[in-house]
Amino acid sequence: MGDLLFIIFIIWVLVYIFTSESDKMTPDEKSEFKSEMKTKPMIFVVAGLGVMGTLLMLIGSVISRPFISLIGTWFITGYLVGQGIFMWEKNRGLSVIVGMAAIGLTLFGSGVYFFGW
Repeated sequence: MGDLLFIIFIIWVLVYIFTSESDKMTPDEKSEFKSEMKTKPMIFVVAGLGVMGTLLMLIGSVISRPFISLIGTWFITGYLVGQGIFMWEKNRGLSVIVGMAAIGLTLFGSGVYFFGW
């Protein structure tokens, strides 16, 4: 179970690295980004899911409570699905792959926890 959670965490980090935008923005892009942040609060919700999922996985591992880590995995799945939704306009193929992989990993992680697969 711990190995699966570690793999999910690594996938989360890789998705973050490959989907994050470059810091080099022109002033027009910065103003557009600020207005987009005001109109799309879901960006903060998705980021919060990723942060909370990571913290729950860490806490669950430290205190040896696999169910807390499993809940963290579900939060990270929400983060990955959210990233897939945000990527939809730019790259639909990658968006679908990220969403399906996130859901598949969570179903597998839940099966490991609940059914001992």
